[in-house]
Amino acid sequence: SLPLIATNVPGCKDVVVEDWNGYLCEPKSAADLFLKMNKMMTLSKEAIQNMGLNSRMFVEQNFSDKIIFNHYFCLIEQVLAKKQ
Repeated sequence: SLPLIATNVPGCKDVVVEDWNGYLCEPKSAADLFLKMNKMMTLSKEAIQNMGLNSRMFVEQNFSDKIIFNHYFCLIEQVLAKKQ
């Protein structure tokens, strides 16, 4: 598991909790990306491992197959209920 650096745009920003599992950088900003990469490189090995574990835990809790399938099935049921 690894920490994240992602662009602060919809979708990408939904998987990053700033300073907990990674960093968000501003869109189209090479300077901000450089700052976030530099910040990541200065972290201790333990901090990087913790951020990586946090990333994995966050994704498993919020984006697992079961969660995604459950959302799809709920939406399908809502659409079918409206047609009846």
